[in-house]
Amino acid sequence: MTLALGRALQTRTSRPVPLTFSFTTKDPADLGALMGAEPAPHPKKRSARNAIITCLTLAMWHDHLLWVAYSRDRNRYVGLKNHMPVFVTFTHIMWAVGSLEHAGLIDNRKTRPSPDAPYQSTMRATDLFRRSVPIVSTDDLVETVAAPIRLKDAHKRPIAFRETRVTRSWAFDVEEQNEAIQSIKLTIEADGWEQDDFGLWRNDVLVANPARLRTYRVFNNGSWCSGGRFYGPWWQGLASAVRRHLKIDGRSVVELDFANMHPALLAAANGNELDGDPYII
Repeated sequence: MTLALGRALQTRTSRPVPLTFSFTTKDPADLGALMGAEPAPHPKKRSARNAIITCLTLAMWHDHLLWVAYSRDRNRYVGLKNHMPVFVTFTHIMWAVGSLEHAGLIDNRKTRPSPDAPYQSTMRATDLFRRSVPIVSTDDLVETVAAPIRLKDAHKRPIAFRETRVTRSWAFDVEEQNEAIQSIKLTIEADGWEQDDFGLWRNDVLVANPARLRTYRVFNNGSWCSGGRFYGPWWQGLASAVRRHLKIDGRSVVELDFANMHPALLAAANGNELDGDPYII
């Protein structure tokens, strides 16, 4: 299961974008029921449908003809523990999509549910969806609390893992940083960029969602010794030329460049001090 609409930056495109569960609404009400669909029978199904409605809304703001791809293959939902919110299960997602289709809120193009199928099923908002959705801007959105630490195999597929003291320590560090990030306001003051009526930042090519603030770490190849980089926040995908024009709480940013940073840290860890350029052999 991929989360492409949850990425920090999106290129304007007519190609389907994968379903994400990165956002829901600040109001925990049953959005589907408010829009005319059958009420959710329990909280997890309500949460799953709210997240899908939010994803479809973001796609609609991006381009009202944009399709969202999702999987109807049960196997694609295996191994998502530690990676996705608890409501992301095959049963909950299939119910949510079916209820939206039955209410006339989405167009739903189904494909054969097989891991070998070349295309996934796709859905997009109908005119009825656009008229009835209660989400009006990014101010209505809140990020779902997903796993801050993620482990993937060599094929970039998520792997369930057993939490340890070390992984909990890493997760705590990520959450501490996420809490600090929530307190700042980031804006772009670069030529060609503007904030639209929905609160999205746009230029002629790219769209960025300023509500995407949470970071997470990804480890690769099924090993805690591979990767570990931070991903997630919307500004991370901006070109360096644009990042120079970011403002944090109205103040300009600056990127400090430390020469020979890693050799200097290694030397300091051993009680030494570098003399000259360590890369000159």
